[in-house]
Amino acid sequence: MKFIWTFFLLTILLPVTYAQASEQHELSIIKSIDELDLPPSYNESSEKALPHEDYLDLLKLLHTDDFTILTESRVRDLFSTLKSNPRARMRVAGGKCSYRRSYIQGHLRNLGISSGRLYIQCPSRRGRLRLIDQVTGRRYTFSNFHDTNIVAVQAGYKVMDLQFKDGPVSLSHYLAEVEASQKLKPLRNRASEDSGYCYWSIR
Repeated sequence: MKFIWTFFLLTILLPVTYAQASEQHELSIIKSIDELDLPPSYNESSEKALPHEDYLDLLKLLHTDDFTILTESRVRDLFSTLKSNPRARMRVAGGKCSYRRSYIQGHLRNLGISSGRLYIQCPSRRGRLRLIDQVTGRRYTFSNFHDTNIVAVQAGYKVMDLQFKDGPVSLSHYLAEVEASQKLKPLRNRASEDSGYCYWSIR
């Protein structure tokens, strides 16, 4: 009888445990944490990092159900409120960008706001995604990917990276900061002969 009960419990608990494990987010690999200054970046990304044609295509998403168009002041207010939330801006960054992005996206969804995900991936873990942690002031360098939130405003998009920015910034400004230390392209423009590039996409 004891064996039957044990078997019964295992058949119930194992699928639940497996389901929870499968929902785990991937960790971004931290290559280094240092005090070195970032290379100077431009306010706007290069044409290679954000081609004009690609951006025009992205603007078409503004008129779909994928995004809720917010006012600039609403975006700033949301960012300011979330800054004090330890699940949106963690005491230690720890490569948990996907956890933060997922939490913030869910939080916005609960407010009736449809938002997106800006995903930057570096093949073969050779990237140098250098960003300044807003909690510690340290420079984090990630080698495989970075994952953060993006929302829509009337004029385009605002990236809401609570951990690594002190406020919402335009997509072009955000990509320019990454581009200061890492070659960057849209994922759809990836070519087989590219070497040393990271690729971004909005999902």
